[in-house]
Amino acid sequence: MFIKYGSTKNLKQFAKTLSKHTNGSDFTCDVVGTVKVHGMGVGFTIDADNRITFQVHDGPVDLFGECQYGGWVGFAVANRVFLKQLFDAVQLQGNEVLSVSAELFGGNIQTTGGTAFAPEIGMYIFDISIKSPNVNFDVTKNQTPLNLPWNSIKLPMEQFNSKVSTQPIYFSECIWTTKHTINTTSYSNLKELFDRDVADIETNCPFGTIVNPDGNGVAEGIVYTATLPAVSASEYCGPKEVCDTKFKVKGTLHKRKPGHTLTGVDNAPLNDWALESDALSNDRLMQMFDAIHKDVGFVTGMNGEFLTSVLNDIEKECYVFLDNPEYCNITPFLIRTALRKPIAKWYRNQFEETFTKEISELAELHRIPSTETKV
Repeated sequence: MFIKYGSTKNLKQFAKTLSKHTNGSDFTCDVVGTVKVHGMGVGFTIDADNRITFQVHDGPVDLFGECQYGGWVGFAVANRVFLKQLFDAVQLQGNEVLSVSAELFGGNIQTTGGTAFAPEIGMYIFDISIKSPNVNFDVTKNQTPLNLPWNSIKLPMEQFNSKVSTQPIYFSECIWTTKHTINTTSYSNLKELFDRDVADIETNCPFGTIVNPDGNGVAEGIVYTATLPAVSASEYCGPKEVCDTKFKVKGTLHKRKPGHTLTGVDNAPLNDWALESDALSNDRLMQMFDAIHKDVGFVTGMNGEFLTSVLNDIEKECYVFLDNPEYCNITPFLIRTALRKPIAKWYRNQFEETFTKEISELAELHRIPSTETKV
């Protein structure tokens, strides 16, 4: 069964969530951080009948299909039996499903960060949970067994880590962690605290030094998990009235280029928003480009899909920065209208740079032969 892993908030979104949960009252909140690894989002599920389903971020994977998903299919086939044995002690009942979410890294899966070009493809597991369908789903919202809300119970990773010997399988909580107890919802105070964590590891990635000692050692950032009192039904709330909220704080050294302004847009607040929210960071655009072309390679006509993917990602992560009073006149429609042109231009340039050889061959193939007669 395919279970999509929920999106990870950014720090500003987390600050808003924290404020909503605490509602101005005094509180303490435990936060645990692990190394963020940017690779290919993968995972698998095992049901009570011991059936295993491998997946990528947007759907299940056919192990016998043509698409290799950046090496994930080969890795899954080679480690299929071991992965089932690794979790055979987990007792599932009825419609419960074991869900494992991870990042696939190594080879040329990624080109920046401490794990870039690691000599061996491996699996960095960051979440292990037992999930069961929430029976109180709303049929009016077109919810089906594939997209209805899930109750979730997180499992500790230490019990599985001891079973791994020579396999390139790693558990985030067993590599490196940082812990805090916070009592503020102030974005600036939280940013100062978590930025210090990232700065401590940014030039010496605790995971990168293990799997790729000859790499650049750059850490992409940290993913934090905060345990908050649940105030309402949540897609990832378990039965114990707690809700694990994940958020990420990225470093700066792993980025290819910084974010940039909207060239040709005569709107100072809109340009300021684009810089503050990092809406047009080259890292964001490159991730979307890789996601679209990683497996299909040189295929024309993908610009529309790229534009939609980037705009949706910006809406998900960057609109939270519009709460600044200086941006009160900026609307989502204005943002989408202003961003279309620079995103499309970036895509054209990147496409030409990435597929220079293929474009030249295609142009040569369609070149009209000369009708001149040589003497």
